Amino acid sequence: MSIGHVLFSIQGRINRKTYWLAILPLAVSYAVTDVMTESADELIVGLAHIIMVILIWPSLAVQTKRWHDRDKSGWWNLISLIPIIGSIWAFIELGFLQGTSARNSYGLPPGARPAYNYGARINDVEDGYIAGPLGESGPVTSGGSFSNSWRNR
Repeated sequence: MSIGHVLFSIQGRINRKTYWLAILPLAVSYAVTDVMTESADELIVGLAHIIMVILIWPSLAVQTKRWHDRDKSGWWNLISLIPIIGSIWAFIELGFLQGTSARNSYGLPPGARPAYNYGARINDVEDGYIAGPLGESGPVTSGGSFSNSWRNR
């Protein structure tokens, strides 16, 4: 999964490692911009506020994908609005609890590959498949057999 997908898309799932690798730089960015708001220069304070607003989307996207890994809707981000308990709940559930190990409502687990779809092969020059000599897989018309046509030989 690309960095852009992790930070800007709310689709899919991410595991705890990816969550921490994304959320820690975001937290540092928030801390730096918070320090910038203490400046006497109005331009720096204004820039800090703009940066904070821009950081909202990547934070929500990362957390939403982590909620998806737990098989919960991104609306669970709203639990952080409950004073004290909500933030603790989100911190524990997103940062420390394992996601579902199999396919859930939001797709396959991070890093999993879908099962290969075995289907009959046909002569197709574009995908590089051309039936071989007699006895090998290929269309019956070129000497192959239906029973071996699913193999990539």
